[in-house]
Amino acid sequence: MDNQQLKHLLRSLSDTPGFGGVPVEVTEERRKALLDRLGASATQRPMYTMRDWALFVFAGLMGTMVRPVAVGLASLVMVLGGSVLVVGASSASVPGDMLYPVKIASERVQFSLAASSEDRAKLAIEFAGRRLDEVQTLKTSSDGAGRVKEAVGNFRRQIATVNTHIQEVSQDKPEAAAALASLVEGRTEEYEKVIRDGAVLEEAGETQDELLLAKNEVAEANSAAVEILVETQERTPDTSLSSNELQELFHKDLFEIESRLRVISSRLEVIDTVLDRRAEDLGVDTVAEHRDLVFDIRASMLEVEPTLADARALLVAGGIRKTFDLTKRLKDGMNAIDEKLARLEIGISTAAREEEPDF
Repeated sequence: MDNQQLKHLLRSLSDTPGFGGVPVEVTEERRKALLDRLGASATQRPMYTMRDWALFVFAGLMGTMVRPVAVGLASLVMVLGGSVLVVGASSASVPGDMLYPVKIASERVQFSLAASSEDRAKLAIEFAGRRLDEVQTLKTSSDGAGRVKEAVGNFRRQIATVNTHIQEVSQDKPEAAAALASLVEGRTEEYEKVIRDGAVLEEAGETQDELLLAKNEVAEANSAAVEILVETQERTPDTSLSSNELQELFHKDLFEIESRLRVISSRLEVIDTVLDRRAEDLGVDTVAEHRDLVFDIRASMLEVEPTLADARALLVAGGIRKTFDLTKRLKDGMNAIDEKLARLEIGISTAAREEEPDF
């Protein structure tokens, strides 16, 4: 007898009473007697159908699939929620700040999602306003001196974008050009005034050159917008700005030019006083150089005055196109005067600081 046969024999004899085994019937009777004594009943094993097994398998698969998706969605909500907070925090950032790239990236996303060329042009003019706000913020910041030039460069690039998109709109959708041009005209006029009157031009060196270029580019954008308004009125007088509205616009421009002339005249009088009082400190050559520039500015102002009178006469006569041309020439002349005056004032301030004794 080999090992396998021996194992089979022992297994067959294990349940016989002679070898200490208990028959299955006896075990069942004892279990029932014990249950009766405890007051319990026999537990029946549940019977599962094929439908039950199918539902079990489906639930397992869904749990396996949904769990990672739920984790991913939760992560996405956290990321997006965090991104919204970061973008919100970046709105007040300026060039050189850690969050400034986030601010620019969010603007680019808005720009790429714009549905039309008009929307892109409106965003461009809005972003230009933000760039100018950044320039002003850095000018008043204790540690912003070295970053003003970068901010001005950003503003110039944004204004160039405004010019590009307003021209696109005027070519692709002339019917929408007038409303957009009116918006651009108003905003660029505000920007030009901020640069001219808001002490933004008090920088020296390369930064001042950038600011003067920016001021001229804003003036060009403003002029382009007004020209679109004039062209639209000439092409479709019944559906665009009326002649009266354009006349009101030019009246405002001419009045502003006249006001600027008075302000410049007052500033020149102050410069005359400073040159008289500080002649010994500044030196003969420096004073002579500055007086020549004062004379040059006053001569330019004398050239503006008759052109201003001509523009007013044309406007009264209803010559919209010719009034626009003269107004543009007047604005260009005033911008040149502003540039000379800014350089003169910076030159006098620089010379005065150099002559101050060191203690």
